[in-house]
Amino acid sequence: MAIAHTLTITDALADHRWRKQARHKDSTRQDGREQFYLWEDNEFIQGEPYDRLMGPVSTGTAKAALDVRKVIYSDGTSQTYSALRSKDVFAT
Repeated sequence: MAIAHTLTITDALADHRWRKQARHKDSTRQDGREQFYLWEDNEFIQGEPYDRLMGPVSTGTAKAALDVRKVIYSDGTSQTYSALRSKDVFAT
């Protein structure tokens, strides 16, 4: 199975802090591990995703939305979505 999606993280004013279109193949991993996003701080480079997300996350105002664009099932069939959006994936 494969999933194409867009993850958008916004702050309290609904300004985009991070947006990523991604494709994940075999999202139900055989090894049982979960897939996730990870941002690390690079103190020598400003404006990286970590820097943009730190404020809203630390104040508890960050919100994430996951838009699923397409799902391809293991039997080869697929489904395309134009506006399938989660409410809030998480709210800190």
